[in-house]
Parts: sequence; C-alpha cells; structure tokens
Amino acid sequence: RYDLHVPSGEIRLWGPELEDTAQAVRFRVPAGFYAGEAFSKGTDQVEDEQAIVGPDRYRLVLWPGARP
Repeated sequence: RYDLHVPSGEIRLWGPELEDTAQAVRFRVPAGFYAGEAFSKGTDQVEDEQAIVGPDRYRLVLWPGARP
C-alpha cells in the first residue's frame, strides 16, 4: 500500500526503458491525497528489463485518501 500526494492533479508513469520522461503516460485526477496499491504479474519471467514489451503486467489502484 502507498500514499500519494498529487497537488498538480497530474500523474505521470514511466519505466526505466523510457529515456525521455516527457513521453511518459499522463493522466489527470482531482488534486489531493490518494491511497493505493500496486499489483504485478509475470515479473519472474522478465529476461530483459530494458525491453519495451515483455511478460510482465502491472495494475495501479488509487482511491481518495486522507492527508498523512
């Protein structure tokens, strides 16, 4: 579980294979505090951590959270 403060209302996601963070996936949420959980599968099958395509999958779940 994690807590996240998003004062700008914008969340950006990227991984180590992305060289330019300006190309990161962006999405907007209402500014504020969030709680969340991260889930993954297939990480034990990754052969090249820098590959753009692989067997690993991720899911991030956010919900409104209290100010820590």
